[in-house]
Amino acid sequence: MNLLDNNDSDISEMSPVKLGHDPKIDWFHFETKMRSLIQEMLEPVIRRNSEDSQTLKFMETIYDEFKEKHQESDSRIQALEESTSEFAVLDNRINELRGNRKLEDQKISIEFSNFHSDIDQMNMLINQEKEIARSTEIH
Repeated sequence: MNLLDNNDSDISEMSPVKLGHDPKIDWFHFETKMRSLIQEMLEPVIRRNSEDSQTLKFMETIYDEFKEKHQESDSRIQALEESTSEFAVLDNRINELRGNRKLEDQKISIEFSNFHSDIDQMNMLINQEKEIARSTEIH
């Protein structure tokens, strides 16, 4: 296929050069074709750029929302940790008081036991005194 052949209608339509005539360039036709070609090449790029820009804005919005929720979660976790540590302090204090109460219960138990022993000894002494007093009365 020869590009300079006058019979090829597709080439003669697209070519700004009039084939078979003086090779004068139809600058307006050339410029229009170039603009059309550049526009065809740039439109998808511009459309993609616009879509990417919208997607990026959407992702930034989602990221900001996620960041805010993450900060709220961190604040809640920190508050829970603080209250948990307060509960741990209270629990430790309660356990300490329970331990002290058990020690006091043991001490009281020992004192009651000693008190009962003292009472039993006093009762024995009283009974012995009574026996001695009876035996002296009988004689």
